[in-house]
Amino acid sequence: MSKLYGYFSNIHNDKIEVTITSSLGDRTIEIGGVGSSTHFTDSPIEISMECDDLFTTIIKKSCTINLLTSEYLGDILFSGKDTDVTVEVKKNDKVVFQGFVEPNTYSQSYAYHYEEFTLNCIDYLSTIQYKFLTDEKSYETWLQDSSIYTFKNLVGKIINNYGSVMYDNSKLVDGESAFDVCGIPINVFLGDSADDVDNYEDVLTEILQYLNLHIIQEGKDFYIFDWKSIENGNITWSNMWGNLNPLSPSLKVVGKEDYSSDSTSLSMSDVYNQIQVKCRLEDIDELLKSPLDTELIESHYDRSQLFMTEYWTNSRNSSGHGDFLKLINSEAANDPESTDFGADGTEWNARDWYVKNIYNPNWKLTYNNSDIEKLTTTVSGDTYLDQWKVMKALRENKFFPALVTISKQKSPMTYKNLKRTTQSLESTNYLVISVNGNEVDSDAEATNIDNANKLASGDGLFTYTSSNSGSFSPQSSNITNYLLFSGKIAFGRLQYKSGVIGLFSSGKIDSSPNVKFKDITDVKVVTVYDYVDYGNDKSVYAQEFWEASRTDEKPKPAKDKLYMYPFINSTSNGLYQYNYSSEGSVEDKYDKLPVLECQMKIGDKYLVEDTYDLRGEKPTYSWLTIDDCPYLKDDDGNWTDVKKTTFTLGFDPQIEDFIIGKEYELANTVNGRVSDEVGTAIPITIEDALSGRIEFKILGLVNTTWNDITRRHPTMFRHTKWTTNSVNLLSHVSAVWMSDFNIKIISDNGGKDVAEQSKDLIYSSNEVDSYIKKKDNIEFKINTIPTVDEAVQLGIKSTISNTNVVNTKTNLPLRDELTFNGETNRAEKLFIDEYWGYYNKPKVILETEIHDNGYNIFNTFSFNGFGKMLTLGITNNLKLDTIELQARQI
Repeated sequence: MSKLYGYFSNIHNDKIEVTITSSLGDRTIEIGGVGSSTHFTDSPIEISMECDDLFTTIIKKSCTINLLTSEYLGDILFSGKDTDVTVEVKKNDKVVFQGFVEPNTYSQSYAYHYEEFTLNCIDYLSTIQYKFLTDEKSYETWLQDSSIYTFKNLVGKIINNYGSVMYDNSKLVDGESAFDVCGIPINVFLGDSADDVDNYEDVLTEILQYLNLHIIQEGKDFYIFDWKSIENGNITWSNMWGNLNPLSPSLKVVGKEDYSSDSTSLSMSDVYNQIQVKCRLEDIDELLKSPLDTELIESHYDRSQLFMTEYWTNSRNSSGHGDFLKLINSEAANDPESTDFGADGTEWNARDWYVKNIYNPNWKLTYNNSDIEKLTTTVSGDTYLDQWKVMKALRENKFFPALVTISKQKSPMTYKNLKRTTQSLESTNYLVISVNGNEVDSDAEATNIDNANKLASGDGLFTYTSSNSGSFSPQSSNITNYLLFSGKIAFGRLQYKSGVIGLFSSGKIDSSPNVKFKDITDVKVVTVYDYVDYGNDKSVYAQEFWEASRTDEKPKPAKDKLYMYPFINSTSNGLYQYNYSSEGSVEDKYDKLPVLECQMKIGDKYLVEDTYDLRGEKPTYSWLTIDDCPYLKDDDGNWTDVKKTTFTLGFDPQIEDFIIGKEYELANTVNGRVSDEVGTAIPITIEDALSGRIEFKILGLVNTTWNDITRRHPTMFRHTKWTTNSVNLLSHVSAVWMSDFNIKIISDNGGKDVAEQSKDLIYSSNEVDSYIKKKDNIEFKINTIPTVDEAVQLGIKSTISNTNVVNTKTNLPLRDELTFNGETNRAEKLFIDEYWGYYNKPKVILETEIHDNGYNIFNTFSFNGFGKMLTLGITNNLKLDTIELQARQI
């Protein structure tokens, strides 16, 4: 720790003290002391404050210290960081400047004798350009903590208790300080990556600009004010924190005795008779970044890997099982590049399937409370190897989650037309949850499924790790916003097989009729095929799996391994038709067959589905705090002490649709009423007062019991007797496959027809036909939400935006609730009105030199003939006790 200190007296015998403390070196130097090699020059210190115009939000101060020395001081005065070297200047024991040596600006002449050099110093507000939100915690952590912060909270982070903060209390919302009421989602300032985070100066500028306020550091303290407060001359300061001993505004009438020189000049200010404010509207159409978004997903692999080939024949000339035994002995069954299917006359068809193991940085996958990436990924870099492991893990584990890209050849190959290496692929990104049912229907097995489901899930199979925050309720009671879940979902079926065929290490080919794939445990099996003999028409269907774990080998038949086979959407291969008979008529009772158990929390409220089972024609939903969430019932119908905080997503089959084996859109409750989009729309009303950070998880699968209900009339009296064949759906499912999954927010806009394309909103003062100049370079990153009527009138999209300022007392978007000088309106209008008043006519700017009598920015001045003037700039010469003043006519 090094220290430079000294003092001198000015022409009025005021004591001026300077203390410079450096974290570098370890020596003490007294400036001007007896025998010292360092002294003050004849013009030792100037403190300057200047703002370019009244639009300047952060008004910075600087200080120059001029020294004379014969030794090198850079070892302790060079500042590589913004806070390495601190500076404090006092006048008669009162701090008049506090700050730091400006980083990376030190320059000193050096010639073994006394040389002058200047030390450039800056105040704290000048250092916040070097500070970022990510200095406090990591970008990833901020994403997790992406909440709505009040303006006061954000100012506190920026000033960081460096000094007291005074506020002129000019902007109020419902009688309270705007800093306490107004809030904004922190993710507005986070950007799209860790390299795109706003610095503290950007954040503070946006907050103060929105409220049309300004900040300056005076000594140790900070003052936040509106120019009108200074103009009016009567400020009742409130302290955000710290000691309340503020400066007071006053009017100084300048007379001849006040001038310290005869150098006075006049000029004219800029004139704008049109003021524009552009508001950047960033829609939150996609509420959560989809786990399957092609632009967001990443992979450890540079390309997909062959993992399965389908073989089938419908040839009447086929001998079924026997011809298949010939096929698996052929070159085609052992070489994925072969074009030889065997010349036995059977018309074989084949299709290759590929897998790419993917991940999405915005989503975390867990299995038994562990991150699963290491279980499915053993290498990284520019290779395609080992991706079959994710398909193997899916087949071997119950309720195992994965994200994969599955590709297949667009048309099947045949023994006459094999194009493995040239045919293009069609690809789909899938969210997969394995089931691997055992086809057992019993209460005990249903319990086993439930327990396995809970064990695998832990705190969520799929968890959204990024975040959006905002106020999501509509502006009025005649508007409803909707949370829209869309995508395709399917139960993959367990393929019925007449047997499993194994090629043993001895070369013997053997078949095991009626053995399920899950029962293959013979370690002597070299290659295993899922195989189906469809019977009398001699049709055969089989699947062969491939692996490759070395860069110098092409895929080879997998040894002792069976993989999860991809979902194949085929109504002919469906299972369990959706039927419901009621008093002699077929009636569709349900609007949703639940599949995914999900949890969504926004702020402190959970999305709770009000129904406990399938009963009821239309599911209803509520947004509830944990205190208001209902309790769950156990299997016996008794109430428990566990709260229900979840809802379900599923599909809506029609009568006679197959439940398993067919792909469905998520249950559609939009029906063209709100949007042309399809999906499950969950209403959000103004009464829900929904705001805050979004959390979303897929907890697991719903173990639905399916009943095939029939009726018969055994007697003439037509008494109805009901019989029920009950099955556990998950017992007959291989996996649940989901694609095109998205979560958006839409609105009915109160029935108004609004624009579909997003564009910025521009507020403007009243236009005149011939204006001199317009001010059109002002942009609000945070802004006031426009009404639906305004959106219709202006042709802009009406939507939720995370750039909208939030009233944290009501959890609704801030509207025209800001009060200033007795007028209550939206911030943008108050901003434009004030500056149009200041700039629509030419105003005189006066520059002069006067004796210092403790003046600061809160002083107004009156010069003969010009009326009251605001202070724009002060440069204080502490030796001569004079100031260079720049003032602007009001």
